[in-house]
Amino acid sequence: MISYFLKVILCSGILLSFYYLFLEKVKIFQFNRLYLLSSLLISFFIPLVELEISNTLLTQQTFESIKVKENNRLLNYNLVETNSDSKVNEEVSLRQIFWCVYLLISGILIYRFFKGILFFRKKEITNQSIDYEGFEIILTDENQTPFSFLSKIYLNKNLFENKQIETEIIEHEMTHIKQGHTFDILFVEFLFALFWFNPFIVLYGKCIRLNHEFLADQSVLSKNTNKSRYQYLLLNEFGLTEPRLLTSKFNFSFTKKRLKMMNKEQNKSKAILVKISMLPLLLILISLFGKIGVAQSPKNETNEIIPLTEATQAQMNEYEELVNKYLTTFKNGSSTLINTPNDEDRAKLQAIFLTMNAKQQESQKFIMIPPLPPLAINKPSEKEFEAFKNGKVYGVWLDDKKIPNTELNKLNAEDIYHVFVSKLYPNAQKTIGYKYKFQVDLMTKLHYEKYLASELENKNYILMPKKVKL
Repeated sequence: MISYFLKVILCSGILLSFYYLFLEKVKIFQFNRLYLLSSLLISFFIPLVELEISNTLLTQQTFESIKVKENNRLLNYNLVETNSDSKVNEEVSLRQIFWCVYLLISGILIYRFFKGILFFRKKEITNQSIDYEGFEIILTDENQTPFSFLSKIYLNKNLFENKQIETEIIEHEMTHIKQGHTFDILFVEFLFALFWFNPFIVLYGKCIRLNHEFLADQSVLSKNTNKSRYQYLLLNEFGLTEPRLLTSKFNFSFTKKRLKMMNKEQNKSKAILVKISMLPLLLILISLFGKIGVAQSPKNETNEIIPLTEATQAQMNEYEELVNKYLTTFKNGSSTLINTPNDEDRAKLQAIFLTMNAKQQESQKFIMIPPLPPLAINKPSEKEFEAFKNGKVYGVWLDDKKIPNTELNKLNAEDIYHVFVSKLYPNAQKTIGYKYKFQVDLMTKLHYEKYLASELENKNYILMPKKVKL
């Protein structure tokens, strides 16, 4: 998950850098709007794209590497390296802290998002509304620059009634509404509330807002508006209060760039070249951050995948003979007992089993499984430890040795790193001569550490019936 989001951040950063370098100063505003919105979305999907490379392009050395990795995967299947409880708890705690911080910040940002929407609803209800050329204008008492939100324009009531707001400024806001610019801003702001850890989303928002202003300016100037007069009107808007979060903005930085863009000539050949260059950029990003897999290119006509390893028939026969050597079937035939193979036979069974392909392994009734995970740290509570001192109920084994229950008086619960309690049934009590009800196996810290080191070094597979689930 972390790797995925790091790739998303890098992709969005690279795509945004491309915009800053090649697109922002080119007068292709509708295309730029599409690019900004789509590239932000594409950055979430590029890491999910899967590429397949034909194995005909791979060298023999690469195949050998794949074989080694496949065998390592089998060797490590179900092998758990158990760390101490403190490390496990530390990982859990860090994960919990991360989610708490994430949910807290996202919650605050989502609250701010919907609070901003409710702000406009409140303005709509509490202020006068008039119709202007098919658009709804909300007249407020606030001394702020004109702005629009969804289908409504918000203007200062006093300035509007005294005809101090020029028609070009209103036309500008009408363009924002016609082209649905508010939806772009809502999309980016909500995305930021969920993925606030991606710093480029904020920059995307600024670029999208600025491009909205370019689009609105272009629309106003296309109606034979005097450019110098319009530029003067924009500069005259300074000194008023800035509009809310979810709106397009009038500010000096934006206006300076807008004035430069109005005086810029369109370069059609450069625009076409920049558009074409996007395709190789996307291919590069997919190759860098996508998922790359190896496609099998079998030479047989049935298009079956050729396995990397496969046991010969002689090996299969030897495997079956070795398995049968350690099986004991009861007289009634109801069950079969598996005896522990000696070291030499166990090594042979493991080697042959790992040589088999998946189909051959699946056909076996008895399989070799990786060593079981070591027992995790399991300390008794103070109450449980005191109960173990009762010799009528518990028989105690400490570090694989039977001890009197009174020996526990020399220890504390904290000295025990693992406890395992098993019930002693009547038949077992008669066989071994013990009268307690439960057997308690305890490990001290030193004994547990030796046990853990031994188990982690153990790579010996275990012979088991396939139907048994652990």
